[in-house]
Amino acid sequence: MKISKSRKSIFFNFKFLTFNSRRAGFTLIEVLLSLVLLTVMLGAVYGSFFSVQKALERFNGVSLKYQEARTALDIMRREIGRTLSGSALHLMITAKT
Repeated sequence: MKISKSRKSIFFNFKFLTFNSRRAGFTLIEVLLSLVLLTVMLGAVYGSFFSVQKALERFNGVSLKYQEARTALDIMRREIGRTLSGSALHLMITAKT
């Protein structure tokens, strides 16, 4: 029995399609392994993100304290400067008379 060329190509195409359709998907092991890897990667990203977030919050708190200390020291410097310059001016006026 001789198979015609058109029938032969259909047969081989069908055979080719069934072979590809059987290998087109992923096995359960491959899917589970990819999910485990994804979970590990997301856990690492999650952990690093929140540790950076906590470090930034601590830095902002310390930075605010330093800013408040600088402001207080500047106010004290100005007050002391005014007091000393006023005292010196008062001493100069009383010394001349």
